Amino acid sequence: MDSLHERILQHPGNPELNIRFAQLAETSGKLRWALSAYERVLLNDPSNTEALAGLQRVRRALQPNVTLLTVQLGTQYESNPRYYLPPRRPELEAIGSAALLDERNLGGLRWRTNAVAAGLLHARNSDLSYGVAGADTANGTFPVYLHYATTTMTGTNLDGSHYSDPGIPWVSYFNGGDALHGFIRSSYGYPQSLGCVEMTFNSAATMWSRTSIGTLVSVQ
Repeated sequence: MDSLHERILQHPGNPELNIRFAQLAETSGKLRWALSAYERVLLNDPSNTEALAGLQRVRRALQPNVTLLTVQLGTQYESNPRYYLPPRRPELEAIGSAALLDERNLGGLRWRTNAVAAGLLHARNSDLSYGVAGADTANGTFPVYLHYATTTMTGTNLDGSHYSDPGIPWVSYFNGGDALHGFIRSSYGYPQSLGCVEMTFNSAATMWSRTSIGTLVSVQ
């Protein structure tokens, strides 16, 4: 490399010498030397494909590995829930989310990983409704695959009749036809849906904002 560098000092604009030097510097792990050599080539020949590819490769390799974890915790208090049918009951709820962003170089490629987890903890689990016998909400962990601010939900009741409910808000489908969503009930806390997890409109809105596509929903 030393002799090649001396030749470059005599002929700094020679693209062949600079590319050979850059390639040797790459294989030797001297990435910043390689970066300078590729840049010298492109200064005189901006369309040089070999130098462009090398420059992109070296810049990617020079990017540092990054891992960023963001955790948010908080509480909210529903003093007069608008979407309960009477009697309205105030409730303190805990909310939380964790977001992971990881970027690193693996095998010459830049890999990015994103993950998000979120939850809404009710003071009383009686504020959630779930599937009746015969249409049970299946246990397991499922990713959210559809996300609607409002939609029409259709299906078949256990007696074979069909239903079509328009204007269902804050819907996150996670397992077939099962979804988290808002629904007005006179009371909550026992099986009364066809597999969905129903909650008040306020709670569903909070949950919807934290259950983007790919978010895992755990049913136990």
